[in-house]
Amino acid sequence: MNFFKIFKTPSIIVVVVIIALGSFLYWKNSPATTQTSKSNKIVRIGSFSKGIDYAPYLLAKEKGWIEEAAKQNNLNVEYTEFQTLAPINESFISGNIDYVFEAETPAIVSIGATGNAQIIKTLVTFNLQILAQNNSTINSIADLKGKKIAVLAGTGADYGVNKILNSSGLQKNDVELLDLNPMDAKVAFEHGQIDAWAVWPPFVEQEVLSGKGKVIPNTNNVIIQSILAARPAFTKEYPKFTKDFMDTISKAQDYISSNPKESKEITAKAIGIEANVVEEAWSKHNFKANFDDMEISDIQSKADFLLKANLIKQPVDIRSNLYN
Repeated sequence: MNFFKIFKTPSIIVVVVIIALGSFLYWKNSPATTQTSKSNKIVRIGSFSKGIDYAPYLLAKEKGWIEEAAKQNNLNVEYTEFQTLAPINESFISGNIDYVFEAETPAIVSIGATGNAQIIKTLVTFNLQILAQNNSTINSIADLKGKKIAVLAGTGADYGVNKILNSSGLQKNDVELLDLNPMDAKVAFEHGQIDAWAVWPPFVEQEVLSGKGKVIPNTNNVIIQSILAARPAFTKEYPKFTKDFMDTISKAQDYISSNPKESKEITAKAIGIEANVVEEAWSKHNFKANFDDMEISDIQSKADFLLKANLIKQPVDIRSNLYN
């Protein structure tokens, strides 16, 4: 029998073509291929430094709720943690970040520097505290005159320490403010190279519980708002995911209220700190903060401060840079 002669007959050729076409269509519509074609979009979510105020985000991440929301919108999720502010601005400009959990003041800096960021809402609030060396003679804000104070420029702590100093009759030039990120400030504080440190939890509680620091009494409470900022182009392209993402964070806030013990454990593990530090700081946070006229006005006052301090080059109108 001549194999090549048989293969050339029309009927055999038709069968081969049908088989080949069927195989191609099966491959094209297979689950693996379809998932790859639909999941090539990525949503990039970040946070600035470490903070207990990120508990709703950390909880939603640990529970897999963010990935679920992303999957429903044909998105994959990438996470990142920023240690300094400049890369956040650069990432907003380049499109390498879509959402960032941070304090309100860095978000204002991003808006002022790039015009490519917006505030979605406030999630958590807490009061700023200033640390002093535990064995020092600093027992009041007035005692800070002539002292070295570490604070990261352009943050809510920067705004807060200036406001607290002013309320006690001190001016910026009455102290020496050192622009240090939290990890460098922590080393400097623990080695006695600075006298005081304006910072957020869990750094405050770590120093207090270790016996190295004490909180300076202060009656002028400065509220720090932990917010969710976003890249406008992304929220415009993915409004449904933005809503789903916000709903996910709200779900986490409700879970924290109902399950504080588990939420504390998840937060401690996520940011790599001891459970007693989280316990010490937990009650200082409002994990279901409002976002209304009072909060917006507070953020606007911080924007005005940043302009006066030359930390932003042009005025920022907060209401014009809110996500609707």
